[in-house]
Amino acid sequence: MPKTQYKAEAEESIPGFGVVYRADAPWNEALKALAEEGIKLPASIRQLAYAKIQAGKESSLCTNGSYTMHGVLSVSGKAPLFVRSFPLLRAELGRRAVKANEQGRYFSTKDKKLYGQYLKIAEQDRKKPEGEKRVLVFPASAQFDISGKENPKFFVGAFENKDAGQDYLDFIEQDSIGVYLVKEDIVNEIDGTIVTPVWLAGLGYRSALNCYNRGLDCGNRVRGVSEKPALAGSQNFLYTSKDLREADSELETLEGLLQKKVFTCSLRNLLGKLK
Repeated sequence: MPKTQYKAEAEESIPGFGVVYRADAPWNEALKALAEEGIKLPASIRQLAYAKIQAGKESSLCTNGSYTMHGVLSVSGKAPLFVRSFPLLRAELGRRAVKANEQGRYFSTKDKKLYGQYLKIAEQDRKKPEGEKRVLVFPASAQFDISGKENPKFFVGAFENKDAGQDYLDFIEQDSIGVYLVKEDIVNEIDGTIVTPVWLAGLGYRSALNCYNRGLDCGNRVRGVSEKPALAGSQNFLYTSKDLREADSELETLEGLLQKKVFTCSLRNLLGKLK
């Protein structure tokens, strides 16, 4: 990937998790800046939620929102799709999307083939657990709320884990999280597939998932978690407060997580020394 004039800055270092980097640049340039720090993908909703909890409400992680690695595909007459690995992560599509947003319009393809490709993936994954699905079908085409009680399947899918989502709700002191999509009248005017990013909002008024943004050109925040620390870069290391409450001591916590077979060799060695 070519270099960029922009630089990703270390924003928050979280023990046992990694370093959260932040790039304030147009989408395609922000991806390059993160890549120069060894970060292949922007952070997921689950990663950002966990990082916010650990950093605290006064941190810039909480006061400011961020784009994620996820995206949304919208076409007329059909339910939008939540794509876990955003199509605009592809360099050429990302550049075209930034150009479209510079012109004040949504980025869209000429036809609905892109939507159809990801709809097939959703159908292939229909029997998988919600948190493992590569593509989720939105339960509505307009604004809706998600929680363990409201649209619970999508809630689990977005956060990859019910407890992770509930921990975030408890932290932000909300009963649910709003999900906001591109307005249907706009979608109906487009013949092709509208492609938009998923933005996890800050804690100013009400944290939400904004899926209607067309400001990829504005240099807004794109965050990623460094892979350099031993445990960073993998979703498997994210454990909820419920997981950790099951252990009575730090050593028992390490032993319990080790049984889940997600730790690196270096941590296995560390556990052996602690014993």
